[in-house]
Amino acid sequence: MSYKVTVIIPSYNSVEFLDSTIDSIKAQTIGFENIELIIIDDYSTDSTQELINKYCEEYSNIKTYESGKKTGTPGRARNIGIANSESDYIMFIDHDDNYLPDTVEKLYNAITKNSSDVAIGKFQTFGENYFVTEDWITEDVILNSIDENLLFFSINGVWRMIFPKEFLLEHDITFPEGVFAEDLTFMIDTFVNANKIVFIN
Repeated sequence: MSYKVTVIIPSYNSVEFLDSTIDSIKAQTIGFENIELIIIDDYSTDSTQELINKYCEEYSNIKTYESGKKTGTPGRARNIGIANSESDYIMFIDHDDNYLPDTVEKLYNAITKNSSDVAIGKFQTFGENYFVTEDWITEDVILNSIDENLLFFSINGVWRMIFPKEFLLEHDITFPEGVFAEDLTFMIDTFVNANKIVFIN
């Protein structure tokens, strides 16, 4: 089976919200059949792995792999997902986040149309502390180098971005394991090596 995008979820004690996260991926306008979903659990103490196994039995495009050891951070799970992905493009989402229905399609179109090394969208929180990120960006932006706008170094959160798998492998871009804020290192490596960065407003 050929997929357009692999979405990777690191999980831990996620039974309360993983259904909602997966539902948001199943509802994508790009078509769930075009998405490979990889979920790597960090040895949850609840029934998260059983829930994941249930999804894997029901859907051939939902997959899980052994982490091999408990780390308490999502870096290792994301690296395992990258290594086992079958798509040309990779996205990440946390186990308690949701995509809007056209998230994958918009990011996929942005990165393929522009032949970029990363495409980025805004994200919003929900609940009492609602906000939308990057209010200093009011239109779509294309950078041929991070040097063109160093403010982009302030952008974090890999869960609203898409990357070509070939680009990550070529530059050996992975997540540090066993530490928090691991996506900051990942993003710096991405921005420094990227020949083109696309931001969709």
